[in-house]
Amino acid sequence: MSTTPCGSRIPVEQQRTPDGVSTDRPTSESSNALAESRVIEQAEQAPEPYSRELATLSTVARTLMETLDVETILERLLSHVNEVLNTEATSVALLDQETGELVFHAASGIAAAETIDLRLQPGAGIAGWVMQHQTPQLVPDVYQDTRFYAGIDAKTPLTTRSLICVPLKVKGHIIGVIEALNKIKGDFNVHDVALLEAVAAPAATAIENARLYEAEQHKRRVLTALHRAGERLLRVFTLDEALNAIVNIVREEFRFDRCWLGLIDDQRQELVGRAGYGIGITPEIITQRSPLDAKPAPPPIICVLERTPVLINDQLHDPRCEGLHDVLQALGVSSFATVPIVAGEEVLGVIGVDNATSQRPVSKQDVEALMELGNLIRLALERVRLYEGLEEKVEERTQELQKTQELYRLLIDAAGTVGEGIILLQDVDGREGAILYANGAFGHMLGYTYPELLNLTIADLLPAEELGAMLTRHRGQRIDLTPGQAYETVLLTKGGQRLPVTVGTATTEYEGHTATILFARDITAQKHYEEEINQRNWELQARNAIAALVGRSLSHESMLNSALGVIASVTSMEMVAVRLRDEATMTSRFAAQQGFPAEFISFEERAGSGEALGEWTNRTGQPTVVGDTAKSGPHHMPDCEVCTQTGVASLSIVPIEAAGSRLGMLYVGSHVSWAISHSQVDTLIAIGQQLGVAIENARMLEEIRRAETRYRTLMTEARDGIIVVDTADGAIVDGNYTLRDMTGLSLTELGGMKLWQLYPPEAADVVRELLTHIVQQGQGEADDLPIQHKEGHLVPVEIRARVIDLGDQRVIMAVIRDVTEKRRMEQHLIRSEKLTATGQLAASLAHEINNPLQGMTLFLDALERTLDPGHPGRRQLQMVRAGQERIRDIVQGLLAFQRDSKATLQSTDLHHSLRQTLAIVAPRFAASNITVHEMLAPERAEIMSYPGQFNQVFLNLLLNVADAMSEGGEMWVRSKVTPDEVCIEIQDTGCGMSAEALDRLFEPFFSTKGTEVGTGLGLWVSHQIVTFHHGQIDVRSQMGEGTTFTIRLPRTTEAMEEMRKS
Repeated sequence: MSTTPCGSRIPVEQQRTPDGVSTDRPTSESSNALAESRVIEQAEQAPEPYSRELATLSTVARTLMETLDVETILERLLSHVNEVLNTEATSVALLDQETGELVFHAASGIAAAETIDLRLQPGAGIAGWVMQHQTPQLVPDVYQDTRFYAGIDAKTPLTTRSLICVPLKVKGHIIGVIEALNKIKGDFNVHDVALLEAVAAPAATAIENARLYEAEQHKRRVLTALHRAGERLLRVFTLDEALNAIVNIVREEFRFDRCWLGLIDDQRQELVGRAGYGIGITPEIITQRSPLDAKPAPPPIICVLERTPVLINDQLHDPRCEGLHDVLQALGVSSFATVPIVAGEEVLGVIGVDNATSQRPVSKQDVEALMELGNLIRLALERVRLYEGLEEKVEERTQELQKTQELYRLLIDAAGTVGEGIILLQDVDGREGAILYANGAFGHMLGYTYPELLNLTIADLLPAEELGAMLTRHRGQRIDLTPGQAYETVLLTKGGQRLPVTVGTATTEYEGHTATILFARDITAQKHYEEEINQRNWELQARNAIAALVGRSLSHESMLNSALGVIASVTSMEMVAVRLRDEATMTSRFAAQQGFPAEFISFEERAGSGEALGEWTNRTGQPTVVGDTAKSGPHHMPDCEVCTQTGVASLSIVPIEAAGSRLGMLYVGSHVSWAISHSQVDTLIAIGQQLGVAIENARMLEEIRRAETRYRTLMTEARDGIIVVDTADGAIVDGNYTLRDMTGLSLTELGGMKLWQLYPPEAADVVRELLTHIVQQGQGEADDLPIQHKEGHLVPVEIRARVIDLGDQRVIMAVIRDVTEKRRMEQHLIRSEKLTATGQLAASLAHEINNPLQGMTLFLDALERTLDPGHPGRRQLQMVRAGQERIRDIVQGLLAFQRDSKATLQSTDLHHSLRQTLAIVAPRFAASNITVHEMLAPERAEIMSYPGQFNQVFLNLLLNVADAMSEGGEMWVRSKVTPDEVCIEIQDTGCGMSAEALDRLFEPFFSTKGTEVGTGLGLWVSHQIVTFHHGQIDVRSQMGEGTTFTIRLPRTTEAMEEMRKS
């Protein structure tokens, strides 16, 4: 398995090149589905910029399907590939079906012009290998891969380093490859292969559709040109007129740049030029003669001898052009074709063409069109020769014979030999348009014998809607042996069938009266061909209409309803429905339908596997076609009784598939029997496949929308700040609301700012270095770079960042955590541990000092008793005793927290202890003019504590208040009691403390009053007592504004149990 930049897993297998270099490629199972189902998996995990890139795929499918021009499709395809992969060069090579070569039809980027029209022999290069094995390839270093063909690099200024090559396949049939060379930023990866395959899938379909469309359009143009050519050749009667008409047809109808027509001189065994046109086609070239036994034989002679067309697209390397290179180069010819004009076993001549001016190669389709034109030329030449032969014979006979009926019979019979039916019409004995003569071809065409035709009039051969126009022509014509404009009409056969024909008329004089000569040609084959073209156009219209839905950003339901409307409109069917499979529940349901009766839909959904009409198609993937449901259906289909009961007279069911997976079935029905032909069923199958792609596309878009919603929700709800930064310039691409609150800047203000602008100016260089480190290492972190709030204060943060590759853009995604509270707690913990350690040391020292101190006391007492009352030494002795008492007070303070081991926890009402202590200090407060505001809660503030300890805590705090307000002031004593804790607050309006004093307030021996006033142990002892009871004591103070002490003590059973254990 391989991981994409988004974290999704794509199955790949190791492809070992001939020289042992190993490359990852998607397995056969994943490569077909990668353009649809794997992209959905990636989209679920993708951040917003990445999902925007994936959404580009729907734009690719839409724009490619919007046109049926191959060149436009290739141009758009290369543009999209460059946009998605950001490469130095991209090219598309298509398979030449005639030679098996790969021909580069389009290229972009470096050496694009030199790459176009280059050819690769079958199997040559990595592109040829991909063509043969139909497997995508990622080659990180082409010079380590022996398959690489360096010939193209030698012919162009491009130096290939790495490439991706993906096959273009339609229905399992490969039509070419697409190559992407040298990624500009970063290296190609498996995700790039997946994207290129996703683009190649709709591109191959679009190219094939455009080719089909161009082929059909070409056939239509050729058919039209041949039709007009036939009409023009019907009106010529001499060889010179015929030759001039032929070259004009080639120039005007087939639009070749140059043309040369030669005829065989049987007597001299030479090919003689008779007509031509184009730059460089001089009279000398037109009239040149070439012996049929010339050595080496030039292409026109080869064409005559082998009786087959000669198509040459590379005269420099084609052996058939030996000895002609200089002449052809002088004429600017590189691609030309020569086609024989064949009559039975005889070659009448050749016609040669080229496109030297427009530089458009002569194609196989051009040769096929020329072959069809050759048949018309053969008919025209034969007819002209017959007419010229007849004229010579008529001249040999008398002038009178030319005016007789025999002349007309000879002309008519001669025309019959080239497939034209001819009749002579004249008004006789009140019979308007009576048939006086008909050749054998005309009778054969309509199934009449010659005697039967002589008893008919033109009215018997034309349907009523065509008769009026024919009689108008017959009545209005004047004598003119030149055939008029040919037109299409319908004649009725002996059996009453309608026969499409092309007719032309001429007027002559017969036995002293005006008569009409009618020339008719059977165009049934042409009509069938036109119907086939119309059918193909119908198919293309249907498929392109469905394909247009693939690129639209529609919801699943909207897409299906739109698709049904398109299918109903194109097929002219009243009933259309889509039934989709649910792989999770292994069931299927009708997701959308138009026109089908509710009873029919209900039957199909509740019927068992052996009864549902679509079960066989669902199981086998084969279409089900019932032309008339009133009759027995196919052997594999159950009884169609539900159809007859609900008015479904004909029914077709085809599979809906995408990437080899069957998604469901398409039902098409009508109230009319045989409403859809079997040929149209093939179109429905193709529609089913494209509908499958549209369904998968709609599902993919819904998954992308859900993924975007999840991404945005995660960004919005995250408690940490999230920021996305462009690695190219450090610009902020995205951020969340937590980042907004952390910086005080709106998301709009953050957008476009540089990352270092979030920090103090002096830290900008450090942030830039951090960015560089993260880009180089792929990840990074920082714990000591506080960001600056919009209002100016610094916010301590921790940053954890990682680089993400989004194809054409690399970004840094970072998580920024505000650690203000964490730092405060760390400082508090450090201070608490420091106090604990200091307290333990102080208590130990107190014990050590206390023993010798007691000995000193006994010694001083004994010494004092030896001195007389007036002895001067008593005064020094008193000074020593004062120092001793000072030492004793300090020791007693240090031992104050060393509780009696025999003491036990008791229920203590803190309100009672506080009031007792207030009563003790009341005289001191009164002397200092301090007003006390008692605001205690009404309920009892009971906790478990050791006796007397909180009296000491309150006494220390209140004495500090008295010292802080020696000139008078106010004090508030408040409390709040909850089931979980008791909160005591003591606030004064005294002198307050500095920040430095607050940091050291609970340290032993620290005092703001000097060593003469106190020991500096009161607040330290208070902090120890509160902490021991699992409580918390906090202080807030500002110089000149006063101080507030807050004590919080737990009341929960768990806290009491912990205190007992300790």
